[in-house]
Amino acid sequence: MFVDLDTLSSSISYAYLSSITSSSSSASYIPLSVTTHSDFYLRRENLYALSLAGLSHEDILCMDDLPSTFGEKERKWTLVDHNRLDGKLKGKVVGILDHHVDEEAHMEASPRKIEATGSCASLVTQHFAQQKLPIPPSAAKLLLSAILIDTNNLASKAIEADFSAVQYLQSQSSSPTSELQPNTVSSEPSNAALTSRLNELKLDLAGLEARDLLRRDYKEYSSTSGLRWGLSTVPMPLTAFLSRLSPSTVASLESSTASWMAERSLSLSGILTTFREPAESGGKHRRELMICVKEGEGLDDVFEKMEEDGVLELKKWKDADGEKVKKKEYGDLCRVWRQGNTKATRKQVAPILKGVLERLGKL
Repeated sequence: MFVDLDTLSSSISYAYLSSITSSSSSASYIPLSVTTHSDFYLRRENLYALSLAGLSHEDILCMDDLPSTFGEKERKWTLVDHNRLDGKLKGKVVGILDHHVDEEAHMEASPRKIEATGSCASLVTQHFAQQKLPIPPSAAKLLLSAILIDTNNLASKAIEADFSAVQYLQSQSSSPTSELQPNTVSSEPSNAALTSRLNELKLDLAGLEARDLLRRDYKEYSSTSGLRWGLSTVPMPLTAFLSRLSPSTVASLESSTASWMAERSLSLSGILTTFREPAESGGKHRRELMICVKEGEGLDDVFEKMEEDGVLELKKWKDADGEKVKKKEYGDLCRVWRQGNTKATRKQVAPILKGVLERLGKL
């Protein structure tokens, strides 16, 4: 699994700010990243934002730093950018700040703030701003980077909380207060320039293979019944994804996805593409959706139920030449669609898919 910039910035900043403002001398707040150190190269925008705060991935506690027995001990957890504790970890959830659909777990957590902001980093900022606590410049830059990339410089998905957070962070980023690391914030690029640079790095997929693309922006879900499924967001059309496979066929993509599912022990895997057409073709924003299921899991009806959903506006997929791809070309275990509703991201697809699985009695 791999955390995006919002998760990374929110966890580091929440832990750091909680540590310096805690009234308990015995309390320790330590951010934990599910990304391994060796995988940080997959998200170049994360490395850049960390550098603005004077940090590197080597400064972060990652899953591969932990002993194999780590998950056996009860601990206290604060969840940021998600609201259900991973089944591999044990302990009590004592706080939640998130902007995804509420899974109605850990209702006793305090704080427990789940609000559909453009970025979870806005909720972290709000949490400390409401306490009138200063945010050191390096943490402010880290949080600001997450909000800007998630909302495209407040032009997309942003609500009042995001605007207020950016305003507050800008007032803090040049503050003379102590920082995560000394002498780390130098020149302050404009929000537009910073957003542009972050997006440029986010879309830099040079040298990444198919497996890298499946895991660089990936979220995994599980149920009490033991069913596991995952959704990968890929910033390129499926036709471009196919070019990274040999042979460059939909069957190869199905095979590659099946291997990924076996590696992650998944019963279902989804690929959500997001991209813009070339300018000569209109430059419109497009999305596609591919879902594959494991044979023998009784999930064949997922495809029909997803097509019946009116929110995503799923239509038959066309290849690069505009020809509709027939079912027989990608087998009985996968389906590919064009997604008419280009505003529906993984935040919308995940709960819709979860609802389908619930109606099929699989959760």
